[in-house]
Amino acid sequence: GNQPNCRCPDSYVGDKCQFRLCSNYCENNGVCHLTASGTQQCRCTTNYYGDRCQHDKCDRCLKGKCSINKQTGNVTCICPDGKMAPSCLTCNNYCMNGGTCTMNAETSMPVCQCILEMTGERCEESVNSVQQSNRTVSIVIPILLLLLLMLVAGAVVWYKKRIKGAKGFQHQRMTNGAMNVEI
Repeated sequence: GNQPNCRCPDSYVGDKCQFRLCSNYCENNGVCHLTASGTQQCRCTTNYYGDRCQHDKCDRCLKGKCSINKQTGNVTCICPDGKMAPSCLTCNNYCMNGGTCTMNAETSMPVCQCILEMTGERCEESVNSVQQSNRTVSIVIPILLLLLLMLVAGAVVWYKKRIKGAKGFQHQRMTNGAMNVEI
């Protein structure tokens, strides 16, 4: 009949607005919100960055002294070599697997341009391994479901045979004229 329809606030879905789209999406206390196009986006606390707030800004100081301006979020490092900079990272051995490194003038961070077969922030991951793991999952899950189905079917057949076997031999009283005969 006349069921009420809920109008959900942003980032909630479900017939009763019971599901939060962004729950557990952002790391390190980042706040998730949905963009106009419906994609998840994180607003990170001052100490973290990355699409899911997964990177600690102080990691760029390479164990040197790190300070973060609370208003701007800008990092100042006192690097192990004594240099003061927004980052102690350099292009020296930064990109892996044949990636090309350039320094971003705005962030003073190294940026990698990966060769076609590689991906990741530092070209550390093979595109094929990402595709391979997806392919493996798409093969393994149907096989497991098929095995489960066969196991259930086998259990049903075994149960039916067991029930039929329990009824197999029974004594029946028969009458032959006035005489009772037991077989």
